[in-house]
Amino acid sequence: MGTIRKIGKSWWIDYRVNGKRSRKRIGRSKRIAELALKDVEVKIAKGRAGFETKKISIHKFFEEYINYINVTLAHRSATRYKAVIDHFGEFINTLENPPRYIQDITSALLEHYKQSRVGTVSNQTVNFELVALKTALYYAKKMKYLRDNPAVEVSKVRVVNKKLPRFLDKVEIQKLLQACSPDLNDIVIFLINTGLRLGELTNLEWNDVDLNQRIIKISAKEDWVPKAKQERQIPLNEAAFQVLNNKQNRAGYIFTTSTGNTLNHTLRRFKRACKKAGIENACLHTLRHTFASHLVMSGVDI
Repeated sequence: MGTIRKIGKSWWIDYRVNGKRSRKRIGRSKRIAELALKDVEVKIAKGRAGFETKKISIHKFFEEYINYINVTLAHRSATRYKAVIDHFGEFINTLENPPRYIQDITSALLEHYKQSRVGTVSNQTVNFELVALKTALYYAKKMKYLRDNPAVEVSKVRVVNKKLPRFLDKVEIQKLLQACSPDLNDIVIFLINTGLRLGELTNLEWNDVDLNQRIIKISAKEDWVPKAKQERQIPLNEAAFQVLNNKQNRAGYIFTTSTGNTLNHTLRRFKRACKKAGIENACLHTLRHTFASHLVMSGVDI
């Protein structure tokens, strides 16, 4: 077993590998020193058990991982994960002795990264970055680059004063509809009554609709997949049904511009309608919260 000790203002770890004593200065955080020692002890134990991993540099690993997420994640999710990888790479480059190989990434290093981000970005963002890095390191474990995922030892940052989701009441809904153009009116009614995301709405085609059964199907397209790759069916209530039933052109995408092109600037037009109606702090996703909130208030278990 190794030990940690404080020398001056810094914490050190002290351990033996094959009878040879090693000491390493960690920094001013006792917690990071404890994690560093635990990581070393796990590596020593695994090495004695005969486990082997494939060595790969951090740079090469993340290149491989980015290629992987480009084909497995939605474009938006992949973009967010790549931004986290960029931030982590920038952090590594600031270190006095930066790790070179993926095996050099320890829970202590990730804890140090977490602490460096707190106060720079929101706690929610810090927690997302931890999840993104943990996911990447699980991939490294799957590919036999790591024996264990060091990120599992790093706790999330406490998030306080989380705001409740914004939703529109019935009076606000009526004001908003009165401020919308006819085509935007249809979009707002449909979103409020189905709970669709904007991407799901813009990629909804007539072959996804069964007006006889009054259901729509959210399904993947060649250039788009639903969030979390989740395909599902949604029943149409009377308001949502009438929006579709009143449309004349029933080929291709359902919600398009007057010239038949895919929707553009919908968010901007929605913001203008909200301003005209005197509605504050609302976005298109607010309509999804509105759908869920009104379901709950009507006694539906979601």
